[in-house]
Amino acid sequence: MDHNSHRDLRHGLNPHQAGARLVSSGASLPLDVLSGNPGYINLLDALRGWRLVRELRRRFDRPAAASFKHVNPAGVGLGGDALPDGFLARHFFGDLRLSPLSTAYLRARQADRLCSYGDFVALSDVVDVATAEVLRRVASDGVIAPGFAPEALRILRSKREGRYLVLAIDPDFEPGATESRTEFGLTLTQDADTCEVPDPRTAKTVSNNHALSDDDRDDLLLAMIVAKHTQSNAVVIAMDGQTIGIGAGQQSRISATQLACAKADTSRLQQHPKLSGLTFAPALSRIEKMNLVDMALRFEELAVSERRMLADRLPGFHPLTASERETWLRDTRAICLASDAFIPFRDNIDRAARSHVTHIMQTGGSLRDGDVTAAANEYGMVMLHSGARHFLH
Repeated sequence: MDHNSHRDLRHGLNPHQAGARLVSSGASLPLDVLSGNPGYINLLDALRGWRLVRELRRRFDRPAAASFKHVNPAGVGLGGDALPDGFLARHFFGDLRLSPLSTAYLRARQADRLCSYGDFVALSDVVDVATAEVLRRVASDGVIAPGFAPEALRILRSKREGRYLVLAIDPDFEPGATESRTEFGLTLTQDADTCEVPDPRTAKTVSNNHALSDDDRDDLLLAMIVAKHTQSNAVVIAMDGQTIGIGAGQQSRISATQLACAKADTSRLQQHPKLSGLTFAPALSRIEKMNLVDMALRFEELAVSERRMLADRLPGFHPLTASERETWLRDTRAICLASDAFIPFRDNIDRAARSHVTHIMQTGGSLRDGDVTAAANEYGMVMLHSGARHFLH
C-alpha cells in the first residue's frame, strides 16, 4: 500500500475546486493507485462502493460487484451462479469468458445499464482476466478491488490510453469507530454505522403471509444491505441475486419507491421476446443498440422525431402494448423490496404491487404501520420489520 499518509487529487468535486487531497489519519494510505489519476468524486464512489461489496462478500460468502455513480449504486450483483440463458445476447456482449466475479459485475452493470454508463466499479475479489475483459469493453471511469492478477492489470492499464483509474485497497483496512465531515466550515462527528442488517429469517414478520424461501431471504438481505449503502430516501428492489431497481436520494419515500419500481419494470421488460429479438440497422454500436431498446420501452413518451428515428434504426419494430407489458410483468417469481427506513403510507405498497413485488423488508415503527401492513395483506405480500433504520447522507 501507499506509504504516504496523503495524496493530492486531480481536482475537487468540480475542475475549478483545486487543493483536493486524500488524507489518512494513519501512517500510510490503505490504497494504491495502479493506473490513472483520481479526482475527488472518483474516490467518493470508490470508497463507498468498496464498503458495500466488502459487506456483501462477508454476508454472502460470494463475489460481489457494485456499479457506482455519484456516490450511489446504480446496480449491485452477486456472483457464483450462472447467468440466465440469453443474458449476454440481450445486453449485446456476444461471447465472453465468464468467472464468478465477472458474473457479479455483469449483473451489477446491466441491472440499470442507462445509469451505469461511465460508472466506478467496486469488486470484492482479486480481479481476474475474465472480469478485466468485461471492464475493457464498457464505458467506465475506474475500478477498486483488493488486488489484480498480473494479466488483468495489464489489460486495465491499457484502457483509455492509461487514463483508466485502477485502485488496489488493503482488504484488511478497518476504518475508525467514528466518522466526521465538514460542512460550511463546521465539523460534524458521529459513531460509524456498524449496525448489522438482520437476517430476514430473524426479522419480525407482520403480514399474514410468512412464506420465505432461501432465495427470497437472499434477495431481501441483498436489497436491505444495498439500501443501507444508498443515500436516503432509498428503496431497493432485488431479484435473482441482483438489484433491478434503485431509488436513491429522494425527498419522499413514495418518490424513491416510484423510481425503483419504474427501473425494475424496465429491467424486466428488456427480457421480453419482442425486444430481445429486435432487428437493428447495420453498423450500430453496442451502446446505440441498448439506447434504442430503452427508447422502444418509452415509445409512448417519444416525440415524433424520436419515433421516426426509431423506425429507421429498428426495421419492423412494433411497440409493446399495455397488455403485453402487464402479461410479461405478471410473473410467478419472487421480487423483493427493501426500504432504508419505515414506510409511512400505503401508497408505497400500492405502487410496489403494480410491479408485482412479493416481499418487503422495512424498518417498521411508523404511526401507520397498521395501514401499511393491511395493504400488504390485501396483495398477499410478505412484510418484515427489521427494527433498524439506515439513513445515509
